[in-house]
Amino acid sequence: MLRRFSPRFLAAFRFESNVPRDPVLTAVEILKAMDRDGTRALRKRPPASFLPAKWRKLIFAKGAADRRLYEVAVLAMLRERLRGSDIWVSGSRDYRAFEDYLLPAEAGRNLGIAQETDPGQFIKAWAATLHEQLNIVMARAGRGELDGVEIEDGALYIARMKAAVPEAARDLAVRLNGMLPRVRITELLSDVDAWTGFADFFTHLRTGSPAADKPALLAAVLADGTNLGLARMADASHGISYHRLVNVAQWHVSDDNYVAARAVIVNAHHKHPMEAIWDDGTTASSDGQYFRAGGRAGAAGAINAKYGIDPGFVFYTHVSGHTARSIRR
Repeated sequence: MLRRFSPRFLAAFRFESNVPRDPVLTAVEILKAMDRDGTRALRKRPPASFLPAKWRKLIFAKGAADRRLYEVAVLAMLRERLRGSDIWVSGSRDYRAFEDYLLPAEAGRNLGIAQETDPGQFIKAWAATLHEQLNIVMARAGRGELDGVEIEDGALYIARMKAAVPEAARDLAVRLNGMLPRVRITELLSDVDAWTGFADFFTHLRTGSPAADKPALLAAVLADGTNLGLARMADASHGISYHRLVNVAQWHVSDDNYVAARAVIVNAHHKHPMEAIWDDGTTASSDGQYFRAGGRAGAAGAINAKYGIDPGFVFYTHVSGHTARSIRR
């Protein structure tokens, strides 16, 4: 399948890299030359230092490089490097060198933006500004002019902010929360699939067919989204074994399938009647908030290094011009 388009694809673009004599681009040039000349056999030792060890072992299993495996591996690594912007398409606006996104110094001066290119001078100037502002705060604190803030015996006391939510709104929120049905997250995921059919887009990597074992597929997606892992998901599930989860995850759960499934869900949002009350969808924002819970985290595998060892929940909220959603993880 790759041979149907890879020669024209590689010939159509010129790739650049921030790594001098990048071995990935060297391998790409070798493939392009072979396509131009009609050569079938690779040279005995083509560039392979950029490939994982297990890939190299498979490609060179018979001594000489297997061209088909080598070409697939090079294209796969080219895709990953493009995603990471280590390699970019010359002239592209989406895939280009990181430096190209920066505002040129001359343009900044023309816009009246003060720039300091020397890191030492930049830090020195901002340190002086910080010192000046701290002196102002210290003077106001000494006169008792800081609203809601007191400093006593070297200790800082900040008054608790008053609730900005009216009591009537708080009572209404409690009532509305009580009206919501209590459902298991597995049931909710199954309902979303019934509405959108997103699970059918987790197709088999070889045959392209939808998953026959849909309960196992949804459980594997849930395990992936919650960082629970397949083993613990199997322990927490009734009637779904670890073997079933591994099988469906290996053959159906991939980055490309996630992209296709998410697109189906987003399209379903756009078709929803409530979409008409939102704007045109040109704006979006997302962020995660971590709320700690009591006690300590259990197994080290469940710890997210970003938030430390304390257990808790992450509420990931993303808002666009068409949708607003909150996901608890």
